[in-house]
Amino acid sequence: MLSPHRQGQLRIYNAGDRTRLKLILRGKRLGLDLQESSEIIAMYNPGTNNQKQLKALLAKIGEKKIQLVRQQEDLDAMFEDLKLWEKNCTEALSNA
Repeated sequence: MLSPHRQGQLRIYNAGDRTRLKLILRGKRLGLDLQESSEIIAMYNPGTNNQKQLKALLAKIGEKKIQLVRQQEDLDAMFEDLKLWEKNCTEALSNA
């Protein structure tokens, strides 16, 4: 996705590369993988309202929110199980 020029070991990024890098990092914070970010960034079309790109991003955000809710539910259930087993172990030790 990035194609910096090189001067020896030094990479030189142009303005477009820096913008893409910022968008990739923003996508990462939203939970998007590199492929998802790449697809959404590729939809950008200057001079338009980018409705297709925005709708695709909204769809990905919706998917990530659902995924996070499921993960939170799994974590909550795991936490409750841990508390129960901790209580059971503590009781077993005090009865021994």
